[in-house]
Amino acid sequence: MKITKCVKAAVLASVLAAGSAQALPFISPEAGGIVGTSFDSAKSGKFDGDTNITYGAYARLWLKPGSFRIAPFVKWENITGFTTGNAVDTIINGGDRNNNLQYGAVLGLEFFYLTPYVGVAYSQFTNEAIANTWALNYGLKFKIPILPLAIGIDASWQKPKVLNSVELDMHRIGVTLGLHF
Repeated sequence: MKITKCVKAAVLASVLAAGSAQALPFISPEAGGIVGTSFDSAKSGKFDGDTNITYGAYARLWLKPGSFRIAPFVKWENITGFTTGNAVDTIINGGDRNNNLQYGAVLGLEFFYLTPYVGVAYSQFTNEAIANTWALNYGLKFKIPILPLAIGIDASWQKPKVLNSVELDMHRIGVTLGLHF
């Protein structure tokens, strides 16, 4: 009896699929949005018409050996954001865009669906006046039991040089809502 290539391929595909399904408990993708502001605005609790609100998106691939968590990630944020004075122009016309793209990794420890984490990322800016730099990222993620959702607080701190001379202290904090698979 001769086994055809199709049968061999089907057997190989089913074995690989079964192996991938067994890996799912150790890998958990997460993707979502972030809305934030400067850390000083959040710390003071003063949110008025001049408070700059930023928005963006993120994706993490949580690797889960035990309760320890490792997640390579990418995060995009429009740091120009909007205020109540320019919200309509920004939403309808696009407004000015000053984007920050970060990619790196975070380490965390999960207990009772909570994961505090800290990590580093390389940070790039679309505004040529702001130099690329490294950023410290930290936060707290809560995975909602039963639902495929995660909510959290995410922050980053960096000191890029502006016009290759003055360091700009950028400390941002935001709330996240993501799909957790």
